[in-house]
Amino acid sequence: MKHSRQAQLLLASLCAGATFSSFANNQTDQAYYGFTGLFNIPNAETLITGEMAVGYNNQLEFRGKYVDGHNFNFTAGLFDGLEVAGKVAASSMNHNMFYSEGKGEIRDLSFNAKYQIPYIPKDWFSLAIGAQDLGGAANNFEAYYVAASKEIGDFRITLGGGTTENATGRLDGAFGGVEWMPFTWLTIAAEHDAQALNAGVKVHVPSEWTGDWVDLTLSGKLYSDVDDNRNEDSAYFGINAKFNVMKNEHRAKAFAAPMPMKNAKFLKANSLTKQSYYVNDSENQDTQTSSLEQQVIQLKYTLLKDGFENVEVGFNNQEISVIFENHVFNRNELDALGLVLGRIQASMPAELRFTVTMKKFDIQQIQLKGLVASYQAFIENGSLPDLAVNQNDYVERGGLKWVHHGAKNAPYWKPRVSLSPALVTGFATELGVLDYSLALQADVSLPLWQGASIDVSARQHVASSDDYKEGKPFHYYEHKSGIKDILFTQTVKLPFNVYNQTQVGIYNEYYDYYGAKNQSVWQSPQGTHQFSFEAGYFEYKDYSGNRKTYLGGYRYNLSDYDITLSAKAGKFFYGDTGFKLESKFWFGDTAIDLFYQNTDVQMVGIGLNIPLTPRKDYPATQLGQITGNKNWRHQIRTRIGESANDLSFGTAVQLQTNQSIERNFLNQDRLSSDYVLNHLERLKEAYITFN
Repeated sequence: MKHSRQAQLLLASLCAGATFSSFANNQTDQAYYGFTGLFNIPNAETLITGEMAVGYNNQLEFRGKYVDGHNFNFTAGLFDGLEVAGKVAASSMNHNMFYSEGKGEIRDLSFNAKYQIPYIPKDWFSLAIGAQDLGGAANNFEAYYVAASKEIGDFRITLGGGTTENATGRLDGAFGGVEWMPFTWLTIAAEHDAQALNAGVKVHVPSEWTGDWVDLTLSGKLYSDVDDNRNEDSAYFGINAKFNVMKNEHRAKAFAAPMPMKNAKFLKANSLTKQSYYVNDSENQDTQTSSLEQQVIQLKYTLLKDGFENVEVGFNNQEISVIFENHVFNRNELDALGLVLGRIQASMPAELRFTVTMKKFDIQQIQLKGLVASYQAFIENGSLPDLAVNQNDYVERGGLKWVHHGAKNAPYWKPRVSLSPALVTGFATELGVLDYSLALQADVSLPLWQGASIDVSARQHVASSDDYKEGKPFHYYEHKSGIKDILFTQTVKLPFNVYNQTQVGIYNEYYDYYGAKNQSVWQSPQGTHQFSFEAGYFEYKDYSGNRKTYLGGYRYNLSDYDITLSAKAGKFFYGDTGFKLESKFWFGDTAIDLFYQNTDVQMVGIGLNIPLTPRKDYPATQLGQITGNKNWRHQIRTRIGESANDLSFGTAVQLQTNQSIERNFLNQDRLSSDYVLNHLERLKEAYITFN
């Protein structure tokens, strides 16, 4: 039989991996329980930093048996060697377990963690420890294990041991497995899960078919020697999608301090394309100044064309100073700094010093100082730039000529609209696997003067599951259409790098409140330490009564890893007192946070923070600006420390608005000298990308 040309190409792409194994590229996928592994057992590998995987399979452990059900898995690599996972297991999707239709069924939300032990040479073996169904109130799948894996050619061999009280006996004792990858698109696996022998295949869809942004794997556990009384079906199937949310140039890197520049000759030698204007001949001084002024004017209008606002550019024969506001690179303001610095090095004489000051509504955020030649060398050959970064320096205007002062693109009286989904969910409750209420939220901010704005939030209900509709259990929490908040906000920057923000107006948290809240934030110069305090007073609009809140917080920044650790304690919005601990892991502009809260109840959870707007938004016009949400967050949490996993709403609640110091003035808590200096590659990449 003759194959068509298309069939030949298909066969070639599938067989392209016959000559080498993908195990060399740390190829690993979710097992049926969320952790990375084979089918029922883990191996000693973990997802790499920034990798995330979502999966579904129909193998459900239920009362000591394997039955046809639903498992939804989410796994993320938080940093080298550590992955965490969440799993929803359910007998059915929508049965109400309080009624006869769902009587005796299971619906469970659990968390897993696995850590690969460091410092073991990769050519020896990998060793990992892990826990399944960690810390929940109803531990249906609790297990603890250790696993060791060794790659030999196209094979990965795993041996391990574990303990569990699960009725199936899986992971209760010694376990092991073999994965064989004869092609990059195929893995054949056999395992002994401490109780049963299982075997099956995993088919890896070629990445070219999915646009190189996701790795798609189809799996089938086709054989098991579990006796018929404990195995409802002879085969189970799953699908897994794995992707990486972070580019290499967006990773944190620790740079050594740059070597000091020796002299002007060295500076000039490092500028491959720029003309030198540093001369001592007085009769050429006027010509030099005139030519330099034309370059400075051109730079200013280039920055205005880029969409920057409040742009001011001043210069003399030794220095150039640029002041600007960024409202276009809203996902990460580092991109704005990268583009501005790139514009300066591309158009200014090498001998000049530069000062770049970024503001937000005339409030200074950060200032960078350096040498044009040093930054030119960084762009051209990657040498470390000589940069000084701080958040509290005064802008020196004396001795500089400020060009075309009237052309600055003022940021005031331009409505700025941010659109995003508003979502409240119930995961794996007795009422269903997923209950939800979805609305479209519009946050409108009208800047008035320095640090001041009128802020209005409104929602339009889109859809709700049955359990959020009128007369149903979750109806109280269903999103309602209409105005949510109407606020006046005033932010000021005080001495010693203290930001203070006051908000007054109407707040809606299921009821309307007249209220006010005040927040103060101090951050150390390097960004390592941050202290905050907020207090609020709210009176019901239609009832007699009030709420008072007060919260103190501390945040520690592990800048080399893009990880923050924070704690808040005090009285939360619904009157519960206690504390909340959180660790946040940044992968470029996406973040995952893990949290533990202890107020009226103890709860643990995971939050996903993702940008819903492009890296560069459309600039504002006189009519305003429309963007997406630069940092949208959704969380899943579960109760711990008790024998029952009763639902708990309204604990550890902080009244959130679209305006906050961390969100709008501190680049979502990512604006400091350490953050800038650990992400120099992103500065360069932003200029190359958006130039």
